[in-house]
Amino acid sequence: MPAATGTALSQAGCFLPPTSGTALPEPARLLPSALETPVSEPILTLTLASCPVSQALVMATAGRPGGFLLPAREPEPLVSLTLARRPVRDVMREIAELAGFGCVAEGDFFILARPQTAAFYRRFADLDLPPGSPAISLAADRADLGDLLATIARRLPIDIVCHPDLAATLTVQVRDVPWRVLFHGLAAAAEADCRFATPTVFLAPRGRLGSSWRGN
Repeated sequence: MPAATGTALSQAGCFLPPTSGTALPEPARLLPSALETPVSEPILTLTLASCPVSQALVMATAGRPGGFLLPAREPEPLVSLTLARRPVRDVMREIAELAGFGCVAEGDFFILARPQTAAFYRRFADLDLPPGSPAISLAADRADLGDLLATIARRLPIDIVCHPDLAATLTVQVRDVPWRVLFHGLAAAAEADCRFATPTVFLAPRGRLGSSWRGN
């Protein structure tokens, strides 16, 4: 997996040398920062009929900072619902449950994951860490986790080390999400653990980010 300039990225348990001029991986693309003013607890009215869950989530989060992470499934779940004047968090939870996911929120940033993972999700605020600057905006449809990490690495002066056994495919629509919060959410959506050890971020399958694996 190529690494962004000034950043080491690995999916083989070791650091790879940076590569200059690396092209932005597809299907991920960086988005400009959102210009809209954040709204506290927006109220939505939404009617869906056999709508792909990813499209439903896009509609529910459109026009605001935050966004969502969605583990990709084949075939993609379809949702049908009618909700009138409901807080966006209720709408997101309803969509997630209809599609067979749990949903957790970090402010206006929503992470869909297995129901058991969502039930035991530890919020970023409980980690006693700064959320990280810069904030990241990113859009990707059914993207490989490795490609997402490579895209994010181009924006951050950090090293990213990914366990060789960690794999996931995610649909991502995030706007102005602090980078540590984004990594924490990516780990939940990918059924992984994440560790921050400046200037390095470690990612590994759930339960395998311990002394037996340190990225080398």
